[in-house]
Amino acid sequence: LFGAKIAAQPDRALINTVQIDESRILAAPLAVKAGGWGQLSGYASKDDPKYKKMAGLVEKCIVRKPNENTNGWQPTLNAGGGETWVMEERAKFRESLKKAAGPK
Repeated sequence: LFGAKIAAQPDRALINTVQIDESRILAAPLAVKAGGWGQLSGYASKDDPKYKKMAGLVEKCIVRKPNENTNGWQPTLNAGGGETWVMEERAKFRESLKKAAGPK
């Protein structure tokens, strides 16, 4: 879809196996107004048939381990989040990102 130069790049440079919708092959061609990066012409929205086709191909190429968590993960003190200050600083950082983004 995007030419031989991009197709020749390593799959790990194009696919985010943890957050599929943040994969470069999906986000770079997705219009900014649709939540993408807008670096290439490609998809007008996530409803675009080409986007859906590529998302399906990306999903199919990821080999999941049988015991892999596919529901996401947020650190907690009991699950490797570390000490209390780590969690507090993470919360402050996330709040600063929301403020920087402005009202929606």
